[in-house]
Amino acid sequence: MKNGTAFVAFFSLLVAVAVQGQETALKPPVDEPAPIVADTMGWISVHFEKSSQTLVIPVSAQPGLTDDARQYLAANGTPITPIDANLTIITTRTYSVSFQDCSVTLTQKAVNDATEQAVVDGAVFMAANGEAVRQEHNVESDYTVVGPFDLSTLRPDKIVVEPPNTSRPSMMKTGPRLRIAATRAIPNAVTTDGQDLRDALGLSGPVHEDHKIIFGEREAVATTPSRAPDTVSEIALDFGTQEMADRQARAWKAAITACGGRAVSDKLF
Repeated sequence: MKNGTAFVAFFSLLVAVAVQGQETALKPPVDEPAPIVADTMGWISVHFEKSSQTLVIPVSAQPGLTDDARQYLAANGTPITPIDANLTIITTRTYSVSFQDCSVTLTQKAVNDATEQAVVDGAVFMAANGEAVRQEHNVESDYTVVGPFDLSTLRPDKIVVEPPNTSRPSMMKTGPRLRIAATRAIPNAVTTDGQDLRDALGLSGPVHEDHKIIFGEREAVATTPSRAPDTVSEIALDFGTQEMADRQARAWKAAITACGGRAVSDKLF
């Protein structure tokens, strides 16, 4: 009798283990919970990189003559011929972000350093007074505040990371740029501490059309930041490395999706 009771108990145990195993097999795997928006935006805020952009623009420079030399040339009817030069603008950008739930404000600080130098056949051109034609100009800083905007107004299907442009002899060297399109206009306010470089260097006229094709808005922002538009249709972030630009793109997509941002069909209307 004892053996019969033991057999029944053992059989019941096997059935229980089999049922438990079947339930475990049928139970779907539990996905890792998605990070909350605050965690994602907190990660974004401490993973910005300082970025650098170098822009070289051909310009015409006035030779560095003394007043006596200018008067002498004028008295003899000798025209003062402008010198072909290169204007090199190095723009360094840093970013910060503030957020409350899904509302975000992005701040960019840019420092523009410009050097104008004449070059003839690879040698620095020497003016009549024996000094190299070289001028340095600094716009101490400009601040761009983008926002506030709601993350739900950004499009997770329109997140693009543009690769760096470092090929020679390109007139522009940049790091990777992250662009995220928005479904509505975003406030864009620029405050400049100092002169725009086009004013400081006495450059006249609008940005050259050929430059617009080559550089897009990057030249305009580097040379005339205070004339930036009051609203923008996207946010743009520059990085020093491709890896961080890609990681930030994934983080922004996670935050946008968590706040209800969704794809919008271009064929909707």
